[in-house]
Amino acid sequence: MDSYNSRESLVKEMFPDGIPNLWCPLLTHYDDDKAIDKDRMYKHIKSIIRNVNTFLVPGSTGDGWEMCNEDRKKTLECVIGFSHELKFKILVGILETGKDAARKNIIDTLEWLKEKTGVNDSSECLKRSNICGFTVCPPKGSDLSQQEIEEQLASILELNLPTALYQLPQVTQNEVSPETVKSLVDKYPNLFLFKDTSGADKVALSGIDFRGLFLVRGAEGDYFNWLKSNKGAYDGFLLSTANCFSNVLAEILKSGGDANKKNILSSKLTKLAKAVFDICSELTYGNVFTNANKAVDHFMAYGEDAYTQKSPMLYSGNRIPVEIIQKVGSILSEYGLMPEKGYMY
Repeated sequence: MDSYNSRESLVKEMFPDGIPNLWCPLLTHYDDDKAIDKDRMYKHIKSIIRNVNTFLVPGSTGDGWEMCNEDRKKTLECVIGFSHELKFKILVGILETGKDAARKNIIDTLEWLKEKTGVNDSSECLKRSNICGFTVCPPKGSDLSQQEIEEQLASILELNLPTALYQLPQVTQNEVSPETVKSLVDKYPNLFLFKDTSGADKVALSGIDFRGLFLVRGAEGDYFNWLKSNKGAYDGFLLSTANCFSNVLAEILKSGGDANKKNILSSKLTKLAKAVFDICSELTYGNVFTNANKAVDHFMAYGEDAYTQKSPMLYSGNRIPVEIIQKVGSILSEYGLMPEKGYMY
């Protein structure tokens, strides 16, 4: 069986109804003591599950770059616990960029999952945990050759676990070339998804046949024009804004329908996201994707009552300043996206 058919078989086994075209790097919510706020996370997931049912945990937006291994496992354990009732799948974020670090972390996480489930078979263990794979980045270094990047990624793919590759030069200081991606997908059918947050989109725009690799865009903006259904380059999205605007993104992604309406929605969300990200870029802690989406989610949770609630807690132990919350609330009202009632009620 060649790589295309093997990859297609793997994806069909994991997603009998087809691989979703909308994925969400889930926010991690904290209480006053900076512990995971399980109730808030459950209600957050439940509020968007109709539109998105595949989550990256923890992703960049879920503090995956900041968390220690213990906190990553706590977050993952919390979300796995909800997955059985709410029926969603999890892509585990292994956000490590040191040499061999991601491979070691995957092995450690898998052993931990086996202990939790009491199942020693890797495939069955992942299935019982509602996990559809692991997401990894290239190793960090602007001086790394494509051969060195490929060798490091190959050592991960040789574990023969379902794997997604995350293009994030903002962190790794390099990019996996289209030719390297092509070489990897030809050799490893367990590489089933590629996420690109670079904004350059070199892999998707290369014109290379990636043998059934599912391409999702992680850069915000101009959503409708990037879809293959609209002659764009991507199969779908893995976006931080899916935490707060899954209904808008789902409408843009819906097959058929009024293309003009989708363009209008796409333009509206692009402008709103830019405005909120610009405001939240003023903060010197956390990352802008987390901070912006936590600020918006504050209103999704409480509606206009958000002005009277404590500002969202960040992983750093800081709260988002009240003046930023007020500015974000004004933007949501301006764009007609302030909810009448939040999901916490």
